[in-house]
Amino acid sequence: LLNSLLEDLKANGGKYSVAMLADYWLRIAVANTYLWLIVFYFFFHLYLNFWAEILRFGDRIFYRDWWNAGAVSAYWRLWNTPVHYWLVRHVYFPCIRHNMNQQLATFAVFLFSAVLHELLISAPFRIIRPWAFIGMMAQIPLVGITKYLYRRYPGTSLGNIIFWLSFCVVGQPVAVLLYTVDYQYARRIGELPGLQQVSQERCSIGWND
Repeated sequence: LLNSLLEDLKANGGKYSVAMLADYWLRIAVANTYLWLIVFYFFFHLYLNFWAEILRFGDRIFYRDWWNAGAVSAYWRLWNTPVHYWLVRHVYFPCIRHNMNQQLATFAVFLFSAVLHELLISAPFRIIRPWAFIGMMAQIPLVGITKYLYRRYPGTSLGNIIFWLSFCVVGQPVAVLLYTVDYQYARRIGELPGLQQVSQERCSIGWND
């Protein structure tokens, strides 16, 4: 799917239309959701539990029922409990101890996570773009909105619907699409060397060494 997108961008000289991006956006949303759920199941449910059984690790709560989250904040607490507990212990509580209120401490946690997400994506792509950072920081207003809806309309699924739409349609698929387009554009204008050039440089460095 991404190769098809790159071929279309290359055929159009790097130009794209709103209709083309919307088409790939929806197609990426379906594929990305299935892929993410499969990877989540294999890593959190199978891989981690397998090693917990081998190593006789007692605490095996690696995730909770995040798919039923009535608010975005609940999703971030439930989907990856080891990372959540680490952030609470090493980022959130230190901020509280330095006389920050809960809102500023929460902002610091999301800021720290946003920077890490951007580094994890920008480093392999070798381009610096703000999409992962913006996506993580955009969770803060979503947290407030879904918390308000959860309190204002208790027992409804509005927060859960917003979570799934932001997760399956708006969040990751848009980020994948933007990074793919930017990667192709960076290669086209020479900001990023082509794969063939990189391979030649690595071979020459290895030969000289």
